[in-house]
Amino acid sequence: MKVKTSPVVSPPIPLREMSEEFAKHEGEVKDEERCMVIVRQAIEQDNIARAELQAKRQMQWGAGAVSEIVEDNPRQRFMYEAWWTLVEVINLEYEDGTPVFPSTPIHKMKFADFEKIWGARESYITQAIHKAVRKTNPDWDWEGEG
Repeated sequence: MKVKTSPVVSPPIPLREMSEEFAKHEGEVKDEERCMVIVRQAIEQDNIARAELQAKRQMQWGAGAVSEIVEDNPRQRFMYEAWWTLVEVINLEYEDGTPVFPSTPIHKMKFADFEKIWGARESYITQAIHKAVRKTNPDWDWEGEG
């Protein structure tokens, strides 16, 4: 028996369907001008990295006199989930028409470049993108967190 081993990739997902606030900001545009994303299903390495982000860790400095328990940062995890799985962001452009994400597939970008772009976006944009990521990777949303 042969098994397809490449990850499944979503069809273009309109961001206006992920968020009413995004739809409000996008306004009425032609279908071919709508902002959309293409997302791939996570692979096992993504799941391992995600589990590491969610794991509670205790950090100690010096001889252990100072320690801190570090827990999951959901916003940081959402950024990583997007970086691991985004293939393309369509029609999200700066005022001059330059694409916000200049290279595809996005999950192949250097993380520092992705982080700079992601961090400069308004929350309604990143939240809509993240909802599309979770739509394509529903097992990541088992608690209904976003």
